[in-house]
Amino acid sequence: MGGDAGVRAGTAQDTLAFLDRHSAGLCARVEARMDGEVLARMKAAGRTGWLPIEDDVQFVDAIVAECGEAGAIELIRASVNAHFAGALLASLVKGAQRIFGMSPAGLMKMVPRAWPMVYRGFGQPRFELEGAGHAWLHVEGAHPLAFTAPGYLASWRGMFAGIVDVGTRGPGAEPRVELHVDAAQARFSIETRWSVEG
Repeated sequence: MGGDAGVRAGTAQDTLAFLDRHSAGLCARVEARMDGEVLARMKAAGRTGWLPIEDDVQFVDAIVAECGEAGAIELIRASVNAHFAGALLASLVKGAQRIFGMSPAGLMKMVPRAWPMVYRGFGQPRFELEGAGHAWLHVEGAHPLAFTAPGYLASWRGMFAGIVDVGTRGPGAEPRVELHVDAAQARFSIETRWSVEG
């Protein structure tokens, strides 16, 4: 295992529960692609407990294997609203909306605060707003799996597209989300652009 790195069990469980809402029968097909011990650990864990990051990577790999990369990105994008309404993140999201406003940039500003609620030992995030409709999340000291599990990194493309959807109150103009990876420096950045009205 990769040391102490982990993901909050409730986040993985919420995604697992979302699969059949996205597509009937998808949950069983994804579960069939997973190691039985990993799946059992994911289901049995307390919501605020930690799963090894390797378990979450295997889960995302199973989603990508079943749905294809583009399909997995769309699934994760669609799941963002459900995650934001869940017990783990709802109060933080409401606070971010009060402080920063209901916008993609406002929601993205909360990601560094939400990060330790979801990830442990996976890197240190920093938000940067470059201009209207253009923001970055930089992750320094990233865990090695960030560079060897491309489906896992790609899942963040879905996450940030979903944040744009929630921040604009529904799918609108297609956001552009790009990953910039520097494995030698143990860092990656998620660049997000979206249209701004007015």
